[in-house]
Amino acid sequence: MMKNTSNRGVSPVLGFVLLIGVLVVAFGLWNVNVIPSIASSNEFDSHQDVSTDMNKFLNELIESEQSDIPSTTEIRTETNYNPAISIGFYGQKNYQVHSYETNITISNTGMSAFRDIELDSMNRDNGEVNITTNNIELQPQSVNSDFDSIYLENGYTYSHEDIIDSPQLFISDTVLYIPQFTTDFNSFTVNNNLLLEHRKTDLQQFNITNENFNITLQTGVSEQGWERTIEDMDNVRQYEYTELSKYNEIQIEFENDDYTIYVSESMINN
Repeated sequence: MMKNTSNRGVSPVLGFVLLIGVLVVAFGLWNVNVIPSIASSNEFDSHQDVSTDMNKFLNELIESEQSDIPSTTEIRTETNYNPAISIGFYGQKNYQVHSYETNITISNTGMSAFRDIELDSMNRDNGEVNITTNNIELQPQSVNSDFDSIYLENGYTYSHEDIIDSPQLFISDTVLYIPQFTTDFNSFTVNNNLLLEHRKTDLQQFNITNENFNITLQTGVSEQGWERTIEDMDNVRQYEYTELSKYNEIQIEFENDDYTIYVSESMINN
């Protein structure tokens, strides 16, 4: 008697196994190749938004200086990822926010212009005025992308040491604006959008007439970046750039002319 065998159940099982294998391979390729690419694109757009918002904060800071009204700017540090990458996504970008204390020095032969200026952190020594301020760094953290930090330094922002990104509000041909920042933080991590509040606490104005003067800054901007910034300024006589271990230093000498200097004490809160 012959034994009746049937393979009718084998083909569907093999087909199902092959289908599962194809799906697993496709998901793996999607997870390894496509998701990081889409995430990186989303994070690039977000980083551009942060740079735009930091420039907006800087402009609103200047406006609030003139109006005495505190300003609050939302920095869009939260990345809006494409919903298509929600499955298998393994790295969300956030920012480390740091505040660094730096110094600005103004020196002038007679120093007569500084006699009536009183600021809590302004120290006079050997014919110099030393002003303590704070710079802010937004440092992106991501496994998908590699971005430069965004810095708020004195009256400008930059994200690459060779380029000052914002309109340069610090120095012009007739005005030197020194935003003297104090902050209520050293470092913290932000995952959602960041709110930066600016509040003016004091503003002093004085004039230097018919006297040369120097200003010395600690800066993260390269010599090439500064050269592009001040090359068209008529009142800049010369400058000297020095590379140091932590912050570099630039000393700018201004010509004998009428100059208005504003020193603004401001608080930045998060």
